[in-house]
Amino acid sequence: MFSVELERLRVVAQRVVRGLWRYHKGWALPAEAAVEAFAMEDLERLDEGSLGAALRIVGGLEGAPFHLVGDGRAFRYCFAPRPSEGPQVSAWVLDFYESSRFLCLTATEEMREAALKRAS
Repeated sequence: MFSVELERLRVVAQRVVRGLWRYHKGWALPAEAAVEAFAMEDLERLDEGSLGAALRIVGGLEGAPFHLVGDGRAFRYCFAPRPSEGPQVSAWVLDFYESSRFLCLTATEEMREAALKRAS
């Protein structure tokens, strides 16, 4: 077992989601689109409104298949676009090395700002 630096992996997860979005959707997320990455333990720190919004978006992940890179031990992911929430809205689960799991959400900048206002 090895330790990981979660903040560095959060940044990596955000970049990976942008790349996978382009791969799966065929177009890049706009630069102003928000991509948030949460280590699973981060979810405990979200305020009730933000957690509720995240869980609503994540609900679409139920039953989504995992995509494996290689044998899946180093990296695997699943995702669910949420077009009913907006064209840039999606939920992702990224697993790194079978030990670090991240929940990632994409959204418009306006949605992100509204969530930040609720949190403050």
